[in-house]
Amino acid sequence: MLFRLESKLLINHPIKFLLWSASSKSGQQAQALGKKTSKLIENRINSDGGIGETKDRLTRLRTDLGVKSLMVAYGPGIKDAGTFATSPGAFASIGETKTNNIKKVSSKTTLLFNTTALSKNIDFKSLNLFDLRSNAFSDPSKGYVEKMNDLRKLVNKEKVFHISNMGPSSALYKRKDELMEHNIFLFTTHGKALNEDNEILKKDIKDFLANSTPSDLINLGAMPFSLKPSLFNILKNFDKDRFITLTTDSSKLDYTNISNTILAKDAANYDIYLSMEAFLEDVEEDCSDNIRAQFNNNFSQFEIPSMIKYVSDKNDLKYKDPESFISEVIECLNKVNGSKDIFLGTSKDFAFNENQNILKTSALVRLSQPINKSSESPIKTLYKNQLSIVDSIQKISGVISFNIDVLRITNISIEEGTFGAELYLDIIAPSENPIITIQFNNLSSINPKYEVKELEAHKNINSYSSRYLITANFDFKAMGSNYPFDHQFLYISLSSTDNGLIIQPVPQQYLDREFNIDGWSLVNAKCGVNRKKSWVALSEDLARIPKINEEVRIGWELQRASSMTLLKIGIPLSFLFVLVYYTLYLPTSESSTALGYLTTAFLSSIALYFSTERPQPLSMTTIDVVFAFFYLISGVSLLMIIFSEFNPDLYEFFIYPLRVLLPISIIGLMLFIKARLKSSKYKPSITK
Repeated sequence: MLFRLESKLLINHPIKFLLWSASSKSGQQAQALGKKTSKLIENRINSDGGIGETKDRLTRLRTDLGVKSLMVAYGPGIKDAGTFATSPGAFASIGETKTNNIKKVSSKTTLLFNTTALSKNIDFKSLNLFDLRSNAFSDPSKGYVEKMNDLRKLVNKEKVFHISNMGPSSALYKRKDELMEHNIFLFTTHGKALNEDNEILKKDIKDFLANSTPSDLINLGAMPFSLKPSLFNILKNFDKDRFITLTTDSSKLDYTNISNTILAKDAANYDIYLSMEAFLEDVEEDCSDNIRAQFNNNFSQFEIPSMIKYVSDKNDLKYKDPESFISEVIECLNKVNGSKDIFLGTSKDFAFNENQNILKTSALVRLSQPINKSSESPIKTLYKNQLSIVDSIQKISGVISFNIDVLRITNISIEEGTFGAELYLDIIAPSENPIITIQFNNLSSINPKYEVKELEAHKNINSYSSRYLITANFDFKAMGSNYPFDHQFLYISLSSTDNGLIIQPVPQQYLDREFNIDGWSLVNAKCGVNRKKSWVALSEDLARIPKINEEVRIGWELQRASSMTLLKIGIPLSFLFVLVYYTLYLPTSESSTALGYLTTAFLSSIALYFSTERPQPLSMTTIDVVFAFFYLISGVSLLMIIFSEFNPDLYEFFIYPLRVLLPISIIGLMLFIKARLKSSKYKPSITK
């Protein structure tokens, strides 16, 4: 399925993007998500002035969701399909075939972006090609043996038994004998036929792994999806105490009844970043956890338009013609080099050197059986050792795991933006005193009241675990605009006190949702990594260096139980509305009586307003809007009655229209409040 996303305005030469997000085999949910995402990004860029400081030049996004590759769909015509285009795995096969096809579509008026494997000898500059890959496990600057050695160090294993779909012409399979000298053994699934019970495949795998032991690693590489689930089902319970690493997409596999340790060589955003979660909420497409995870993995495609917009605005680029604009964009993208700038994306960060992304991150993720048998998604937790690259130096980092069991939340103050919490904190860390490895970043600046009491402590084989009782006050971003129908997002922010340790977010399945808060009801719970870009100036010349700060936030969205507020305000205010409307039907002879009723209603509403409990934000709350509306209609009615006192002949002219307009205005008020409550402007967020 191919669809276009264009404005209704007729623009002769728009800045176009050709994106690839998913195969049509991925289903309607994934296709709908890709379509809505393209439209949302397109609208955001155009509403913010477009790209290249051309107010009449729109940005247009076209997304290919077809099962055929882009090469088959467009051929050399891809040069005209988009000013900026992506080159996914489906685009023109792999290896030299992919390189040759990229050469066919490369031009000076098109900028290409790649997210999958490429030949080492490819010339990025001459092809106007940028490489967006960032997974440290598949770092193209490393050889295969070096990458396998990195993996063996992390899991402390000796031999590697690699299983993937390697054809006769595979460069890796041709090195089979050479790799044996490095204790790396290859098995290819190429040409392997499947029978109904997979007995033939089971026998071949059993023969291949006959000399392996639990001290060795089984690495599952790239292969046709038709074969992968069957092979995974064989390996997940093969022998016992085995370590199995997955190189490719780990979704759509059966994670029930697992007896071995399954590890995925994933990206650092394996646990969807909170910024990405917020973006998916804006897309407003209901989809499964598996679809969300797959979409998150492929989201690099959708970072491209925003990244071009970023460098265009920062460098004051002006669009004159495609060739010169592409040349300027290439130069500016390479200025985002990590030391001068970093592009903070929604799901991934980028910095370039010679058209290649130099920010390498990774996560070795343990995939465990879901708690809920109806769930298709495994529980994802970080393995105890992680591959980290800090200041271009590669090292192995430890992991801090934690969970929070909330006892009670009290004293939620919208005016001060604080709340109190009493909770159990469970921490597993390499340090003997786990609590010193973390810090709370949002303790109340007014009165933190931070108290910690250790309840339990245990020494594990490679770590220490403790349970603490913590009482503290925390800050949060209060949103009082929709009071008394407001939602609030309370959160606790944590980060590591040691750069050599990584904090793991709490898996969604383990989040605490079972606690009561007086006057509030729980809507949702979240945990994830929140990222912000800051600038550090520590050198003598005060040169600013970009830095991405990360912290783990665990939070709960709450909805105010506003029944009492509605009773205290709604009943008397409704009575006053009826009283105002009643005065409009009094005859001319009783205008003085009507004047008295309206004055009473007006003054009563003022007294009611000041007796109402409400927060004190800088903007108007929903309660303020309701009372302001009442002041308006009662004030207008009062003025009309006064005018009719001096002009009795015009009484009908002044009063009769109000009899119609007043009910209509009340309906309009209700619609306005409904739209206001749904507005993203007043929606609380864990990322703010």
